[in-house]
Amino acid sequence: MRKISSLVSQGMIQVHIGPKLPFEQAREAHLMLEGSLPRPKGKIVLVMNVQ
Repeated sequence: MRKISSLVSQGMIQVHIGPKLPFEQAREAHLMLEGSLPRPKGKIVLVMNVQ
């Protein structure tokens, strides 16, 4: 894990983030992954509201 963290810090590994969707849109995110909806570039991130 430290090695990966180091590589990310050095810019040797990059993560491409796509849309950030609220957790309530998890169904839409799943449809994007299946190809039923247009698939975005990058990783789909589900955001949870923690209160």
